[in-house]
Formats: sequence, C-alpha cells, structure tokens
Amino acid sequence: PVPRACGLSPRSLSFTAQRGRGNPATQTVTISNTGGGTLTWSASDSAAWLALSPASGTGNGALTLTASTGSLTAGSYSGSVTVSATG
Repeated sequence: PVPRACGLSPRSLSFTAQRGRGNPATQTVTISNTGGGTLTWSASDSAAWLALSPASGTGNGALTLTASTGSLTAGSYSGSVTVSATG
C-alpha cells in the first residue's frame, strides 16, 4: 500500500500590520494527503501572538492562522507552525 504523506500549501506565510489598523487578515494553509490511506494530523504554533484553528483533523483540511498584534511593539517577529501526521 502507498503510505500516507502530508502536503502543505503554502509552506510559509507573512503577516504585515500597521499601527492603529488592527490585526492583519487571517491566512490559510491547506493540508492534503499526498499518499494513501487516511491521514490524521495535528498542528501547533510557537508564538503567543499567533493562533491556529483547528488544532487537529482527519483527511484533507485547512488551518486558519491569526496574528494578534495588539500587545506587540513595532518590529519584526517570527513564529513557526508544526504539522504532524501519524504514519
């Protein structure tokens, strides 16, 4: 049988915010099973200002990422999202 494999698109994102204009628009990462079988996945982020939803799923799906800039001072910030799949 063909093993399960997790595909992500896009593989990187960039948020840009301007003072007084609120949070930048949410962005989406598509998760797809590029192999066989049933893909079960989970996702987590590394930054307090970054939120994702949903945190897990089965099969193809989409992660919605939200950057909350309200408590951040001016500057550049980075974070990462980790997607893990069983099998």
